[in-house]
Amino acid sequence: MIVQFLKDILAPKRCYWCNIQWHFLCPKCELSLLRYRSSCYYCKEKTHYFSTHRQCQQSIWLKQVMLYAHYSDSVVSKLIKNGKFYNKKDVWEEISKYYAQILVQNIWDDLNKYILVPVPMHFWKKSFRWYNQCELLVKHISQKTWIQAEYKLLKKTKKTQQQSHLTKKQRFQNLKWSFRVNKKLIDQHKNKTIILIDDVISTGATLNTASQLLRESGIENIVWCVFASD
Repeated sequence: MIVQFLKDILAPKRCYWCNIQWHFLCPKCELSLLRYRSSCYYCKEKTHYFSTHRQCQQSIWLKQVMLYAHYSDSVVSKLIKNGKFYNKKDVWEEISKYYAQILVQNIWDDLNKYILVPVPMHFWKKSFRWYNQCELLVKHISQKTWIQAEYKLLKKTKKTQQQSHLTKKQRFQNLKWSFRVNKKLIDQHKNKTIILIDDVISTGATLNTASQLLRESGIENIVWCVFASD
């Protein structure tokens, strides 16, 4: 708390939109964001609670994909880029409140039935960046919602190319065999619903690949919560 107080005094946050102090995105400007309405991730038609239509689940491994804002929004993309590539880790603490908000709005049963799991990052990439932004998000979301966090359920074992540089077909191929599950933890959480946390979703390659692996390992209930999407 003392460290954060000193940071706020010496280098206060400023809203990326209006430049007011104390927030990267102030409450007033947050209202101007282009936000997602509840819809099926696969067919984009309206649904309740961002659930995937039953017929659409035959094409993807996702039952629910909760989205907050559009990545095309300049403020949203700036928040994510600064948090990922310019060591502004405080961005993720602020963004986490939007995850908490959308989770509370779209989860309709006991929160004790859920487990927060970050999308893993390969060891070398994490060593270069010094942190995995999804792990930071899970930490802060868990503190805000009291949903249990599990950081070791999934592991990235293959060093892959950056997804944003690839076509949709190449992205799925790039991620093939790149994840591994911790079987001991699978047995512990088999009856829980896994909430996978990521910062951005584009083609859905990461989501589908990780979800498929978890389903094949015995986890039946898997949902996603993502801050931004194309």
